[in-house]
Amino acid sequence: MKTIFSTGGFGNTGASQPFLNFLNDASVISQRQASANPNSGNFINPATGYRNGYSLYSQDVAIPAFLAAYSGQSPSKVTLNPFPSIPLPNWTISYNIYKTVASIWPWAKKNITSITISNAYSGTYSVGSYSFNPLFVPDANGLPTTMDLNGDFIDKDQIPAVSLADQFSPLAKVLVAFKNGVSSSFEIRDTRQVALAMSDIEITEVYAMEYLLGLGYKIKGVTLPFTVGGKAIKNDITLKADLSLMNNESIVRNAIDQSNQITGGQQIISIKTQAEYNISTRITFRIFFDKVINNPFISSTFPTSTMDGGIAIRFSLS
Repeated sequence: MKTIFSTGGFGNTGASQPFLNFLNDASVISQRQASANPNSGNFINPATGYRNGYSLYSQDVAIPAFLAAYSGQSPSKVTLNPFPSIPLPNWTISYNIYKTVASIWPWAKKNITSITISNAYSGTYSVGSYSFNPLFVPDANGLPTTMDLNGDFIDKDQIPAVSLADQFSPLAKVLVAFKNGVSSSFEIRDTRQVALAMSDIEITEVYAMEYLLGLGYKIKGVTLPFTVGGKAIKNDITLKADLSLMNNESIVRNAIDQSNQITGGQQIISIKTQAEYNISTRITFRIFFDKVINNPFISSTFPTSTMDGGIAIRFSLS
């Protein structure tokens, strides 16, 4: 959460601050790992520039440095275990501020029934897979003793990739319900997915920022112009219209040559409208029209636009 906003902006081909921190944190992690393993000798290997047995190619260096840089932790304090045991909590907060607003704004007291603001955060750290390395040879204390072709100690668990995914969904949302049946909402969402691949020490960053505006209106007591079983059908019609604007971008950052390349991204404009009528508790009738416009950020992808609409009837058998 501490680094989710440190993207550097959409379209920026320069290195992000978390990626720069990753490069700097690696040397600190290397020193910590070498100090904990007497088999290293704790001297700087002139071939790698890192402590002996713990270069940037080592998962014992890259994974803790990745966690420190992209979770906003100090490289001197971050866990060296690729399987952290204690996660931090996620949350969802929602608060109705209607009484506070109505007490100072007479118009709101007369026309509004509720004003709700909300915020939610979720974050996940994932180890894609891991397997026992048969080349691992421990000493009496269980520490690695043998090295691979890169001159790094061979660890017990071989981990090809790890990832972090966090999102504010919503970062902020305001939902207002009026006494005349109208409802409106405005929402901002911020999403990030970051993955470290150990095969080439590449970090893939995917960012998305979305803005949503919603309007709704309920028409009460609408009678259909026909009867079913000799009985008139009278229910509410719910009208909804949602407008969404989302920018997303994918950047691949290579720690070896320190390159940054935008590999994908687009601006998505979405318009969704519908009218829904409950014929009965088991049958719902809906008319809808949706339009989605994709404007890519890279020249190798073409702009696209799709539309769909129609009539949907949903039967519930429960």
